[in-house]
Amino acid sequence: DFAVHQNSNLFHNAARCANEQGKFWEMHDGLFALQDEGGAGDDPQAKIEGLASNLGLDGGKFSECLTAKKFNAKVQEDMSAAQELGVAGTPHVFINSQSVSGADTYANFKKVIDEELKK
Repeated sequence: DFAVHQNSNLFHNAARCANEQGKFWEMHDGLFALQDEGGAGDDPQAKIEGLASNLGLDGGKFSECLTAKKFNAKVQEDMSAAQELGVAGTPHVFINSQSVSGADTYANFKKVIDEELKK
């Protein structure tokens, strides 16, 4: 979890709530599609609950989980861990102890991996 944009905590909670019903990746993909469509609008929880319904989730359980912000502490814990490691944004990749921040080229990833393989 790396909550850095508007509604991030809500989105991260939604994905984790969906995971309780075995639909993490479906919710993940749906949330990214929502972002591509211009965001969650004025009532993001309603949009997300609509997405949950479209995914066939138990609406009552999902809504209760989301409203309670059941996973806020876990999201914050993940954010703190990322910040301690020096992560400032996404994407961010660690190859052993080497840190690669941002979208990078194949050549750079290969270089880092090759260096790590020599160790």
